[in-house]
Amino acid sequence: MNGDEETPPVMSCPSQSATASASITDTPSGQSESQGLDASELMEQYHLSGLPAGNAAFASYEDFKMMVQGIVTGSRLSSMKPESQKKLMKNHESTLMYKLMPILVRDSRTVNTPQGDLVRDWDHDNLDANVSQEFIRGLVPIPEVRQDLFLAKLLEKSPGIENPKPDIACGLTRKAFTEEEMVANGIHGSITGISPGILHPFLIFEWKSAEGVMEEAQRRVRRGGAVLVNARRQLNALAGCLPESNGPDWSSFVFSCALVPDLAHIYVHWCGRENDRLSWYMSKVSGHQLDDESDVKILRRNIGNILDWGVLNRVQEIKSVLRKIYAQQEEEEELESSNVPIASPSRKRRKT
Repeated sequence: MNGDEETPPVMSCPSQSATASASITDTPSGQSESQGLDASELMEQYHLSGLPAGNAAFASYEDFKMMVQGIVTGSRLSSMKPESQKKLMKNHESTLMYKLMPILVRDSRTVNTPQGDLVRDWDHDNLDANVSQEFIRGLVPIPEVRQDLFLAKLLEKSPGIENPKPDIACGLTRKAFTEEEMVANGIHGSITGISPGILHPFLIFEWKSAEGVMEEAQRRVRRGGAVLVNARRQLNALAGCLPESNGPDWSSFVFSCALVPDLAHIYVHWCGRENDRLSWYMSKVSGHQLDDESDVKILRRNIGNILDWGVLNRVQEIKSVLRKIYAQQEEEEELESSNVPIASPSRKRRKT
């Protein structure tokens, strides 16, 4: 990749935003060729790529990779106490999720502010979460299949493409937004509130018990992450702000964490365009051994960094998009209410 492709693309914001949504879910032609494919092959055909392709694509965009890794692996003011690490080491059982989350994500953390380093609750920064809440349907980025009964039945049975229901989804509360921004959130609730009860989720968790395998957790975050990226891109399209150049979409990536009793992986989910074709990628950012005290400490740091990014940085980008959408809505309503007739050219007085 050359240097031009590795820098953040210029966001184009035309006045007519409706046309931008046409390219959100680009898919290959020839749906009928999908017959006989298993779920993984079907996802690959529609460019919902697995880890090999995702990791390779991630490595090819060095600037994008460095930016994502900087979010996840940066140093933190808060650190895990030894007693918390010891508690986590004992939680290798089917109730891992309920015992692990209070250790990995405490109620408060230390943040750097203009007033100095302060201990601040996550609630103060409008973090919210859902437990085992199914996403709103229709946003897995694959083509419409209701007219193809074979594909419809395949998708219904597929553990890799069925509608996501993450163990935990982290997003934002209503308090994070102004009244005008909430109007835009409400108008487009099917994409802003994709995990009902919270807004704009940006991090999901999937756990598997001792009997489960990491591959199953990976399949689940693969589709859940793609849904969140697709939802954000649809929101950007409504504001007329989808990137038009090839390369990664720097504005819509999200994170996930897949865990089994002795292992945790953090992934970034993102959309890339090459030669006018969209691909949906999942790339590994970090891996952690839960039987290693120092690695557990790093995992907690990385998750805390992602949460900080979501409630302090990503929220500002979302608010900017919502304000554009609200302004467009106001302009449309003003034009409708004015109802000023436009004189036709034939009625204009000719100059003599």
